Amino acid sequence: MDNKINGKDFLRILSFLKNCELNFASSIYIKDFETFILLLYIYNKQYLLGENVRFSDLQKFTKRSDVYLANLIKEGLAARYLDFEICPTDKRRKHYFVMQPAISFMNSLKVFNDYLN
Repeated sequence: MDNKINGKDFLRILSFLKNCELNFASSIYIKDFETFILLLYIYNKQYLLGENVRFSDLQKFTKRSDVYLANLIKEGLAARYLDFEICPTDKRRKHYFVMQPAISFMNSLKVFNDYLN
């Protein structure tokens, strides 16, 4: 089995990562892949799978401390990349979802230039 990445695939991967780096630099909230992947997780679970996203779900997904996660959510709420609604059956629970700035950021990564040419 050949484990080499062909030139076209390599260029596409490199160009995508370079585009991510440029978008991270211009975002007020998404500064790294960890934050971006967390938002992708919330988007997937909420909008594609139709499931609510609770703090406990995010804890299991990130494996980070509660303090870290709470700060990340707080920053996301302040930047309007995240929002939440109170669960109607249990007022102690919040369901998190991504807002339009996060979705726009995701969409901005779909199109990117060939940075090596």
